[in-house]
Amino acid sequence: MQIKLVYPLLLILVFSCNKKDDRFTKEVPDLQETITVNNVSEKYYDSSVNNQSLVNSYPDFFNNIPDSILTSRRADSISLVLNKAVEKEFNNKSLVDSLNSVFKYVKYYYPDFVPPTVYTFTGELPYMNPVAYWRQSNDMVIGPDWFLGKNYPIYEQMGIPAYLRENMQPKYFKVAIAESIAKQYIPIDITKRKFVERMIYAGKVLIATQAFLPDKSPQTIIGYTPEQWQWSKENEVNVYIYFTEQEYLFSEDKKLSERFIEPAPFSKFFSDNDKETPGKIGAWVGMQICNAYLEKHPDVDLVTFLNDTNYLKIFNESKYKPTK
Repeated sequence: MQIKLVYPLLLILVFSCNKKDDRFTKEVPDLQETITVNNVSEKYYDSSVNNQSLVNSYPDFFNNIPDSILTSRRADSISLVLNKAVEKEFNNKSLVDSLNSVFKYVKYYYPDFVPPTVYTFTGELPYMNPVAYWRQSNDMVIGPDWFLGKNYPIYEQMGIPAYLRENMQPKYFKVAIAESIAKQYIPIDITKRKFVERMIYAGKVLIATQAFLPDKSPQTIIGYTPEQWQWSKENEVNVYIYFTEQEYLFSEDKKLSERFIEPAPFSKFFSDNDKETPGKIGAWVGMQICNAYLEKHPDVDLVTFLNDTNYLKIFNESKYKPTK
């Protein structure tokens, strides 16, 4: 696929990419419910707290872990450093404020939403999934240690790839929270395996995340740099033509998700300039399809749209076909 990079003035680029989506700007009151954050790390890294006391305090976390392994994990040198950094950068008030700013919008769209029991835990959550939310049990576990900044020295020492470190900045903290909730509320039909269906599902997650964080730009929601967002806009037609000519849209090839939807340093067109492309371009296209559908169906409310698993209908009725 032939692509080109466009380099307008940096100030214009940054402004256009960071423009928020006013569709989701609404006056929403703060939650009436109290948000409580349980800091598991406080006892976990306190050497005066023995293992049994820790298990008694948080049985769901530690009940089935052998004593010797728990002792070793609590003394892990990297985890201890990360915890010290988290204690410096995050406090209970800022965490509660961040959670409230997301939860109140979830409550607006889903009135039955009840703030989950929230736990923060440093050093144990995988950096690929720094926020875990379970709708059924209404629990959320957050690893704030994965939002200390893309240049935080230990991240590189741990071998975390640069493209993942890009999203380990504080500005993505609330995005990860909102996305974890979106994935639990948006139904997924695992029988819908066509590439376009998978793109639309990924686009729905981005749209819902945007709705829960209306003060964030679409660029921030997907985790693109200004240059990556601009590339996507400038090459939207080329990407769509490529997907069409390769007959990917209705293909059930699982590898297409890895190439174009899942997090990656770049999208895999198997061309000489792949490394100039942003990863997750299929998710970006999915977001454009969702936007096109919503623009053509202003009578369809957001939750009804998110609950609709007829992805092919959404695609067809979106009339999505970008032109130069």
